[in-house]
Amino acid sequence: MQTITRPEAPARRLALIGLLLASAVVSALASPTDGVPAHFAHAALHIETAHGRRDFDVQVAQSDAEQELGLMWVRILPVDQGMIFPMEPPRIASFWMKNTYIALDLIFLDKNGRIACIQTGVPLTLDIVTCAEPASAVLEIAGGQASAQHIRVGDKVAWRASR
Repeated sequence: MQTITRPEAPARRLALIGLLLASAVVSALASPTDGVPAHFAHAALHIETAHGRRDFDVQVAQSDAEQELGLMWVRILPVDQGMIFPMEPPRIASFWMKNTYIALDLIFLDKNGRIACIQTGVPLTLDIVTCAEPASAVLEIAGGQASAQHIRVGDKVAWRASR
């Protein structure tokens, strides 16, 4: 018995493989991760508190697309890490926690780098988290860490690119 191979069979197989690979990529990008996505720029950040200096390694959400993504899908955020959202010019900033699996402390910085507000973000909600004062940046750290590390309104925050 002779097998007849249709010429379109290899093309169909390649198309199917392409679809499966594309599906895997989309799924990976939209799936929870165990840490902050690696494609963001990094910065060394410190906060001068009444109880001493607190150091963080933060990722910088610079572009609109990075700021929209933020810490969505992240499942674990170490206590010494976070993300900062620079805002130029300073403005009233609003966040929600859709697709954000971890509680966050949102620390709103005024134009002088001082903490104007500290708010808590509840995971997986559309509740708006904001501050009445214009922010030059917003720092997100693991939920509860502002209190645990004695970070307060009025503390000074500074950061510089590290890589």
